[in-house]
Amino acid sequence: MNTWKERFGKIILILPIYTWLILFILIPFLMTLKISLSTDYGQNIVQKLEQGTLQITLYFQSYCQLFTDPFYKSVMWSSFSIAGITTIITALMGVSMAYAIFKTNERWRLILLLAVVLPLCTSFLMRVYAWMELLSSNGLVNKLLLWFKIVNTPIPFIGNWYAVVIGTVYCYLPFMVLPIYAQLSKVDKTLLEASSDLGARPYQTFWHITLPLIFPGIITGCILVFIPVMGEFIIPELLGSAEIVTLGRAIQWEFFTQHNWIMTSSIAIITLMLFVIPTIVFQVLNSVKEVRENQD
Repeated sequence: MNTWKERFGKIILILPIYTWLILFILIPFLMTLKISLSTDYGQNIVQKLEQGTLQITLYFQSYCQLFTDPFYKSVMWSSFSIAGITTIITALMGVSMAYAIFKTNERWRLILLLAVVLPLCTSFLMRVYAWMELLSSNGLVNKLLLWFKIVNTPIPFIGNWYAVVIGTVYCYLPFMVLPIYAQLSKVDKTLLEASSDLGARPYQTFWHITLPLIFPGIITGCILVFIPVMGEFIIPELLGSAEIVTLGRAIQWEFFTQHNWIMTSSIAIITLMLFVIPTIVFQVLNSVKEVRENQD
């Protein structure tokens, strides 16, 4: 009887979670996938749904177009390049920042972590607008360059991929720093002390001991940065130009301008797969690593 009560209690506890996942994740995903594989879209779908005469024929033309059409290939490459550059820069900055916080006195450590997290408490849109003001022709950056007589005329920082990368690095840097610091906090300091006692220099200790131990945190940070930047819309829209079309901007253009539900759904599915597949691979590799460590 106790076993039955325990099982019933567990079901009651997890039922709201699975209900939420089914209603707001699984069902919308299946609807989006169905539209992406259909031959009809837009208002025709709505009308046929109301009439009860909707018949869907599955085809993969939209997915083939995404990887063969020059426009969508350029969109994929633009999103991939911006996300890749952003991930590399945030990884380098994240490791150095997290390591500096880790080596700081405990009294200042919480303050520095708060400084990293504090920007996340403000509106994402407001942070992007702040960079628009800083990088504009009358912004602080150009005023300083003119005041120090480095340039004679304001430099157009906004409207290129440099500004987009600056915005993405600033907005997503905390997502790189926090997992790396969380992994650093688990490092046994006696290993670092032993390395120093054996004559290793600080950079040798970091390269051979610290870096391998925090590598899972770096991978987690890269996933948390790369995937959202791939589908980023606000930053390329405000800091970029019309020539910089990312997956997020392509979704907005296809849905609101072209009213192409099929292509919009296909891009959304591809973007989702870019998030799901690396996450699953990372989880599998972690599981294999843990099994091997337990066997050893």
